Amino acid sequence: MESIRKTKNRCLYFIKQHKIVLLSFFLPVLILEIAYITREIYPFGGRNVLLIDLYHQYAPFLSDLQDRIRSFSGLLYTWSGGLGTNYLPLYAYYLASPLNIISIFFPKSWLSELVLFLILLRTGLSGAFFAVYLKNIRGEEGGISIAAFSVMYALSGFMLAYSWNIMWIDAVCLLPLLVLGLAGIARGKSGLFYCITLAIMLFSSFYMSVFICLFLALYFPVCLLKYNSIKDTAIIVNRMRNFGIFSLLAAGLASVLLVPTYYALKLTSAVGETLPSKFRQYFDMFDYLSRHFVIVPPAIREGMPNLYCGIAVLILI
Repeated sequence: MESIRKTKNRCLYFIKQHKIVLLSFFLPVLILEIAYITREIYPFGGRNVLLIDLYHQYAPFLSDLQDRIRSFSGLLYTWSGGLGTNYLPLYAYYLASPLNIISIFFPKSWLSELVLFLILLRTGLSGAFFAVYLKNIRGEEGGISIAAFSVMYALSGFMLAYSWNIMWIDAVCLLPLLVLGLAGIARGKSGLFYCITLAIMLFSSFYMSVFICLFLALYFPVCLLKYNSIKDTAIIVNRMRNFGIFSLLAAGLASVLLVPTYYALKLTSAVGETLPSKFRQYFDMFDYLSRHFVIVPPAIREGMPNLYCGIAVLILI
């Protein structure tokens, strides 16, 4: 009885200490699950989260990975398609998320439930990690407002419109932690946390990491000027050097997957594609603001970006 009482007290203490982070995890999960129930998503109706490419590609790939993990098969080659194919680039693009290991705990026939669970889990982690970022940046200030903004982040337009691209969402989960590590480097702290988080990002979601790395390169000067005086040239140069070193170190840690994937992609039909040579604006700037309005239809395959994270953002701006 004494051990049970101590365990209960530890749990209550943990909940009390991390109530904002826990609330930021469970609240977006609850809201999204209620939305699924009202839209009659399986197992609460005849509709299913397996749609578009998630049904035709991602879910079958996940099922195949489930078999490989259970049978301790290799990740270099597969005989599942045609006369066999290179499995590593397929794994790198679709399946490298560490969260996919959870699939071994689900029966083979529960593929829909597995995908639904992974979507909800990633949504909750996005909110929790954003709360961790806000708590560390603002200290203990904010309170319940931290949970409110974390829910906005976890249920943003990108998350809701592209939740069927389950291999992209790890980048959304890890972005707050990356920015937290980036701010730490700008403050003169160790870059180890940033390095490890970036390495996990590059390993688990190399496609989205292209855009994340571009954002980090653009946002780091903002962090530098926020936490340092522009007159402290030596300090700024030293912290820029640390940013570069830890970024390259993260790429080196993930190179075990990135390098073979790079060479494999050079054999694909898209290798001849080039980036646009001129910068141009595709949509009117004020039209972007309309993407924050309620009940705006999401863009799935083409159209304007899905930016929605609440009217409150526009009011605060």
